[in-house]
Amino acid sequence: MDNSNGIGICSMGVVNAFDLDGLGNARRSCFSVKEARAHNPEWGPAASREEVAYVRSSETGSLQITRKLMKFSISGRRGYSPWRTLQDALYCSLGRFHNGEHLFCIHSGPNHEFYYGQPILHSIDRFRSHRKPFPRCIIITTDGKRSKSVMRGLLNKRRSSNSTRPNTHITNLDTTELSNEFMTSNRSRVFIGSFKKIKEYIDKLKNEMEQLDDFISVLRFVIINNAEKLKGNSEFADSLGRLAQTFESSLTRFIFAYHFSSSVASLTETLEFCKGKMERPVLIEADNPRVRDVFSNIECKLVRPISEIASLLPTQESTLENNNISPAIVSQYLTESTQKLKILTMLIKKERDARAADNGRSGRRDKPRRERILVITRTTETCIRVMMYLRLKMQTLAVNLRYNIHKITTCDSEEDVEKRNFEFRTGNLDVLVIDWRSIRAVHRGAVDTIVMFDSPHPLYFQTIMETELQNLASIIGVKLKLYMIIDQNKDFRLVREYLKFLECNKTRAPTWFRDLYQKYLADRQSRTTAAVATATSAVPV
Repeated sequence: MDNSNGIGICSMGVVNAFDLDGLGNARRSCFSVKEARAHNPEWGPAASREEVAYVRSSETGSLQITRKLMKFSISGRRGYSPWRTLQDALYCSLGRFHNGEHLFCIHSGPNHEFYYGQPILHSIDRFRSHRKPFPRCIIITTDGKRSKSVMRGLLNKRRSSNSTRPNTHITNLDTTELSNEFMTSNRSRVFIGSFKKIKEYIDKLKNEMEQLDDFISVLRFVIINNAEKLKGNSEFADSLGRLAQTFESSLTRFIFAYHFSSSVASLTETLEFCKGKMERPVLIEADNPRVRDVFSNIECKLVRPISEIASLLPTQESTLENNNISPAIVSQYLTESTQKLKILTMLIKKERDARAADNGRSGRRDKPRRERILVITRTTETCIRVMMYLRLKMQTLAVNLRYNIHKITTCDSEEDVEKRNFEFRTGNLDVLVIDWRSIRAVHRGAVDTIVMFDSPHPLYFQTIMETELQNLASIIGVKLKLYMIIDQNKDFRLVREYLKFLECNKTRAPTWFRDLYQKYLADRQSRTTAAVATATSAVPV
């Protein structure tokens, strides 16, 4: 062992105590999953097991679909990075192509403006100011409710952007009266409205103001916000045909925002329909999200052994009110279960505080989004006990910090299960505690954070991790986190299963694995020493 560098070779492989994590800048001295597995062939292969039939989000497979779509996109054909996002592609496309080609943008997120908002605002800022009362961009939605949602999204984008000037005015036509004063004095550069309101605005320009040609010369972008609904709405489709005829001879570019997961028609049908309405070519651009380090969203929390805590108490007795307290008495009360409950309370507070900070940054102070936390326990009795503890703990909090808690167990009726799921999805329930057998009854797309209160059996560990990894990689679960509370005395067997999981996914060991691995080595060494001592004492002298 080289103590100066903290590098040592053991039966598990090569370990560097000061630089075990290899995610950022890996060195040869970092922990090696490959060598650790090579030294322990008796653990068995890291083959994928059959997936558990959880009720997963419908967005789980979106990452695989977008990878297939990328070969048809501009980014795929031009040899750009395989992890080029739709925002990156739009920044490049809107600034480079000036021949009027239209774009058909395919993505899998529920909010279209998330993808085109910042690139559009950035592109509009680059145009020269004009004195005419016409916008540079119009965004067409299916109804007024959707217009308000897009309006809020763009205002948040404009507020959070450093490159977008604050004078990029945005107007919602569905909440604006089309008076003569508005038509002649408007200075907004972006119009948002339903297809009916946009038609009313264009008809007034054409028939009353006789300024349609000037409007066409100024307008640069027409965004169809809900292209996936064109085939299911005849009025919406007819309005697109009229718009295409109006801008047929101009360089105005149409951008179709298509969310394939909520489409009423197939992608091919919608694409062919849009191409048929346009005279100029329609280029395809698909969103391919960047590689998300989902392993950083999986973390283990360690429960310290009772003996380790008790051994520290003699040095702290002077600070206690009762100087006669003994480690033996304390160890009877400070159990692993008590530590798990404290860790669970800490995790809930941590995730709720992070969500509150995110709501503040996103401007959701009026209607804040709640953090939905799923706690998984081993038995029904543990589930009920955890729920009771959290409710008692919550009563000690301030009123503004309290949250709603409930449970789902195998003993509950179908009506109760459906009611809890509905409350959890709609945000009326903050923490849902379940037992292992009830996991199929939970709608997984509604979960933000998962806490495994009881660690899984080693036989099921890899299956659970593979299934959760798919949820972590889904579009709807970008911020999903998985915590596992591990008892160091009972759950060290999971270390080798986690190593097999890393090997199967060809991933380096994350940062939090350092403490667990070091304690695993110490525990393994102590067990080996104890076994040798026992065998030696058993030999007759």
